[in-house]
Amino acid sequence: MQFQVDYMIFENGWQYLPALNTLSQLYMFVSIMYVALFYFTTLITECMSAHDELVTNSCQSFIANPKYDGKCNCFQQLLEIRCDGLTYVPQFSGFNCVFVGVYMANQSIRQLEANAFAHLPTRRLVLDFNDIEDRLHAAAFSGNLSEIIQELYLGACRLHRLPSGLFDNMHNLILLHLWHNNIKEIPAELFVSCDNMRELILSHNNIVSLDVNTFIGLRSLRKLDLDCNKISVLSREVFDGLTNLQVTLYCF
Repeated sequence: MQFQVDYMIFENGWQYLPALNTLSQLYMFVSIMYVALFYFTTLITECMSAHDELVTNSCQSFIANPKYDGKCNCFQQLLEIRCDGLTYVPQFSGFNCVFVGVYMANQSIRQLEANAFAHLPTRRLVLDFNDIEDRLHAAAFSGNLSEIIQELYLGACRLHRLPSGLFDNMHNLILLHLWHNNIKEIPAELFVSCDNMRELILSHNNIVSLDVNTFIGLRSLRKLDLDCNKISVLSREVFDGLTNLQVTLYCF
């Protein structure tokens, strides 16, 4: 079967496309394009699926003890780790990159032991909605993490206290969320190493008072949220040194 194909010359004299003379030729042309597109899409999907399996397996290989409750998937292109069903923090090791984010929110993690994240380099660590309560070790974030992390989320973890030294060496920490916990007091100079922190959220806790040295070292702080606490008296000296503070919320 032969097809008659003419060429349609555009006004510019150099661009041309085949001009199909019959509806049957047009139908066949569209069909060929559709098949080619379908094959190309299927090929890409299979490649992506194979890549995801490879990425997931590579993440599991970095866990010291692979027999743990839950599952963590690594997405190397996004530089993320997302976990599900955890009862404790797996002991990672061997990473040769810095992750953008590690997401362990809404798990069943009940304890953060010393050096729990020592070999998990990430700029963002999300631990919201874990019932940690008073089982938070002062050295939980020690190691490489403390020098790399920029955002730390510990909201709604039922924390009773913040042990002294918890945020030591976190010079690159920019954002810290501690909302909706049961924190009653904050040790003096707890944030002394956090000289680059810009946002500190302490809303919806049971804080009764603040020491004059509570926020010492936070010279870069811009947002401080103390909303919904039990502070009855708040001295102006508490905010000494917070020269860049722009927003302060303290409706008690």
